[in-house]
Amino acid sequence: MGVHAKYGLLLRRVFLSPFTAAYGGILRVRHALYDNGSLRSTRPTVPTIAIGNLALGGTGENPHTWNWCFVAWKVMLLWPR
Repeated sequence: MGVHAKYGLLLRRVFLSPFTAAYGGILRVRHALYDNGSLRSTRPTVPTIAIGNLALGGTGENPHTWNWCFVAWKVMLLWPR
């Protein structure tokens, strides 16, 4: 790794550290609100399959999930009855 790349990584880390700290603080408050009962989790009324990181959002699971749903739909259509 060259000198310029190392400085670029350092600058990014320094620039992003306040945002990281703020995000971490928000998550700590959110978790505390769930722990003390101020926020309540809910259960879905229908059977549900959860894919991915439900606490913080996702990392692109939707396209993968839709592909699996499409495959399952095709299998159901083509399966002999």
